[in-house]
Amino acid sequence: MATSARAGKVVRRTVYFVGTESEVAHHAAPLMDVDSFGTQVIDPAEVVDAANDGDIAIFFSEHFDRFRNAVVELKAKRVATIYLVDGILEWRNAWQNRDDEPACPFTMRPVLCDKVVAIGPSQARVLSGWGNAGKIEVVGIPRLDQRTRQWRESTGYQPAVDNSRFRILVSTAKTPGFTDEQIETTVRSLSDLKQYFEATTSVFGRQIEVEWRLTAGLDQRIDVANRLSNLNGTELHAAIERCDAVVTAPSTSMLEAMLQHKPTALLDYHLCPQYVPAAWNIRSSQSIGVVIEQLANPSAARLQFQNGVLGDALQVCESATDRLVQLIHSMFAETDRQNDTTKSFEFTSSLLPNAVWASELGGAHCKMDFASVFANYNEFTDDCDVPELQAQLAHARREIEHLHRIEDGLRAELAEAHSIFESIHQHPIAGPIVRIRERFIQFMNRNRKAT
Repeated sequence: MATSARAGKVVRRTVYFVGTESEVAHHAAPLMDVDSFGTQVIDPAEVVDAANDGDIAIFFSEHFDRFRNAVVELKAKRVATIYLVDGILEWRNAWQNRDDEPACPFTMRPVLCDKVVAIGPSQARVLSGWGNAGKIEVVGIPRLDQRTRQWRESTGYQPAVDNSRFRILVSTAKTPGFTDEQIETTVRSLSDLKQYFEATTSVFGRQIEVEWRLTAGLDQRIDVANRLSNLNGTELHAAIERCDAVVTAPSTSMLEAMLQHKPTALLDYHLCPQYVPAAWNIRSSQSIGVVIEQLANPSAARLQFQNGVLGDALQVCESATDRLVQLIHSMFAETDRQNDTTKSFEFTSSLLPNAVWASELGGAHCKMDFASVFANYNEFTDDCDVPELQAQLAHARREIEHLHRIEDGLRAELAEAHSIFESIHQHPIAGPIVRIRERFIQFMNRNRKAT
């Protein structure tokens, strides 16, 4: 726990990393080694009861109600909150999800937490345009600190030592698609790649060796040998290290490949805008051959462009962990000065240096017009009546709670009915009668279909 002075007293503070162990352990790991305070991984269902006034809760997601509800309740308890964005923004995830997707369709537009940690300047600009100016702090990705340090110390792209082979890694994101159509499009792009590699075994006299690292069972869809056993990051780093170039669907693995100076191509048949662009792009089967040849013999101009993309997408100049720790201490200091327990915390914008990354100026040219973007929702019109919307929201929440109670009751009744039915099945007299009746009904149904 951290200690902090408030009103002349030493107050013990805790930093909570919110999520299950499997969800956040690799995200929280860099903070576990910090001596100035302790970090505790905690489930969102428990953090509201555990956290106290002045503590800090770090979230890796605001997509689902279990996180969003916790953020709202924690802020009401005067617990400072940070949204630690741990990867790139992806257009399909933000704008082209299923209608019945359980995740909130307005996630990060705006962010609920007191502060949102961007991974780099370009992401900060996008988040600023999404209505988050004043909340944004550019930190980087703490779990990639070792990689960014190696990148700073490296001499840049190095041609392959073994000129007899051209080793290429093909990977997909944890979620390769957010609708059935998107998944099928991803499968089609991978199938085209496979067909190309089956027909083309060498490039510039170098034998092509492909390592497939596909998620969500896509390896079975296209029938290739897969080399994926975990998603904690260490396996991906080793896979990138083994290869000469990378072809990847939109994901943070793009940045990890760029950090190792690997020529990196974006596999994107979806034709979406990309928040993180690439120096090479595969958007159709016709472009595969040209791009693979360019990856095998990358031009200096494209490699320089790739480095520029990396520097804009990811804060690589300093330790992200150090910047996150600095942010936490700055927020502790600001909470110490706000002793009115009837008011929620307010934090200074741009607590970290290099504040221009997160300034309103950066997002001014792409500021979101919510009324246009969410035109199908009257709640976002400029002339909406805010008190009326607040009343409607409160009523909607009551209705949702009422529906949850009804659902719980129905589920209980269904479970009781199943129990009764099972007991009838087990009864020595009634059970055989019920089973005979079921067989008779099945027999009659088959006869009806046959006629």
